[in-house]
Amino acid sequence: MRIIFLRKEYLSLLPSMIASLFSANGVAAVTDSCQGYDVKASCQASRQSLSGITQDWSIADGQWLVFSDMTNNASGGAVFLQQGAEFSLLPENETGMTLFANNTVTGEYNNGGAIFAKENSTLNLTDVIFSGNVAGGYGGAIYSSGTNDTGAVDLRVTNAMFRNNIANDGKGGAIYTINNDVYLSDVIFDNNQAYTSTSYSDGDGGAIDVTDNNSDSKHPSGYTIVNNTAFTNNTAEGYGGAIYTNSVTAPYLIDISVDDSYSQNGGVLVDENNSAAGYGDGPSSAAGGFMYLGLSEVTFDIADGKTLVIGNTENDGAVDSIAGTGLITKTGSGDLVLNADNNDFTGEMQIENGEVTLGRSNSLMNVGDTHCQDDPQ
Repeated sequence: MRIIFLRKEYLSLLPSMIASLFSANGVAAVTDSCQGYDVKASCQASRQSLSGITQDWSIADGQWLVFSDMTNNASGGAVFLQQGAEFSLLPENETGMTLFANNTVTGEYNNGGAIFAKENSTLNLTDVIFSGNVAGGYGGAIYSSGTNDTGAVDLRVTNAMFRNNIANDGKGGAIYTINNDVYLSDVIFDNNQAYTSTSYSDGDGGAIDVTDNNSDSKHPSGYTIVNNTAFTNNTAEGYGGAIYTNSVTAPYLIDISVDDSYSQNGGVLVDENNSAAGYGDGPSSAAGGFMYLGLSEVTFDIADGKTLVIGNTENDGAVDSIAGTGLITKTGSGDLVLNADNNDFTGEMQIENGEVTLGRSNSLMNVGDTHCQDDPQ
C-alpha cells in the first residue's frame, strides 16, 4: 500500500526515516550509484541536467532513489531543467520513494535548492520527500518558471512532504513558481522558511510562492490547485507564512480543496502555526500568517462532511491569518473554520455553499464586500 504522507505522525517519523537510509544497515542500499532510470535497488543519483529532453524515473516497490548532499554554485542543486525539458519521478507500483535531502545552491541569485526548472520545463513528482534543501535565492526545494502556455500542468506533486527547506534570500521556502499551472495533492508542508537579507520585496511565501508577472494579454494568468494538503509551522520574513500569491494583470487563481477522499482526523484537515513577519520582529496579521493575496482569486472548495480549519484560537491572532486584497470564494457544502485575526484581509468574500465559521472574536474579515448564497445581489 502506498504511504500517504498527509498524517501528522509522519512529521515526527521523518528524521528517523531519513537517518535509517544512511545507517550502518542501510548504507549498502544507498551508496551504490544509480544505473539508468529504472530503479530496482535503492541508489544514489548524480546531478541531472536536461535541455529539451524527457527523463522518466521509475522506482520499484520498497526502494529509494536518493538525491542528497549536493552543493552547487549554480541554480538547481540536484536537477536542472531548461528549454521545455520533462522530468518525472514515479513509483513503479505503489511504494517506491524518492528523497531530496540536504541539497544546496549558494549565492543570492541562484535558485532551486533541489530542482530548478525554467522555459516551460515540466515536473511530475509522486511519492517524494524534500528535506533540508536550501537555495541562496528563490525556491528552497523547487523553482519553476514558465509562460502560462496552455497545455499540461507545469508542476505536479502528489503524495509528498516538504520539510525544513529554506529560501535564504528570496521567496518560496519550499516551492517558488511563476507563470505556471501547478497541481499539489496529498502534500505536507512543515517548517519551511523564506528569508531576506537585502530586499523588502523578498522573503515571501514560507511554504509556497505562486505568482504571475506575465503582462502579455495573449496568455491567461496561471492557476494552482492545492488538494488535501496541510501547512504547519511555516514562516516568512516577508508576507504569506504558508502561501503568497500575486499577479500583474489577470488575477492568479488558486483552488484550495478538501475532497471526498480525505479521511484523516475524521475528515478534518488542520493548517496551523504558520506566521509571517512583514519584515518586522514578530508575527503580523497584516502580513498573512497563513496566506497573503495580492491580485489573486482563491476558492476554498470543501466537500460535504469535510472541514478545513485554519489557525488555533490558543495562538496569537496574527498566526495563520489571511491578509491582502484579492477575492475569496467558499464553495462545497463542507465547512471552513478561520481561527485567526483576519481583519487585514480587505478584499471581497463570497460564500456560495457550506459554512464559514469565525472562531475568534476579532477574526471577522474586514472585507469590502461579502456575498452569501442567498444574497439578492
